[in-house]
Amino acid sequence: MNARVLSVLVVVNAMLLAALTLVWHDTSTPTPAAAQFGSGSNFTMVSGSPRSGDRDVVYVVELNTGRLAAFTFSAAARKFNQIDVRSLQDDLQRAGGGGGR
Repeated sequence: MNARVLSVLVVVNAMLLAALTLVWHDTSTPTPAAAQFGSGSNFTMVSGSPRSGDRDVVYVVELNTGRLAAFTFSAAARKFNQIDVRSLQDDLQRAGGGGGR
């Protein structure tokens, strides 16, 4: 193998390594979730288990208004069932927490 072929192979391998690094970097960095509905809406979701009961609950909070909704999922019906909707600001004010910003 002469020096010219070897140098071409080194350059090609370096280019392949650089391309692989760029592609790997783009796929390894997670993109933020964008699942907001409408303009001005800001939601967060948390899953958890209630103190009583055997099913997990998904809690959805609308951050702009302070409303919290709780849902369970029925695998048999393949749908979410709403348990309750509460106003966190009202609950904090009743508990003496104020609820102001």
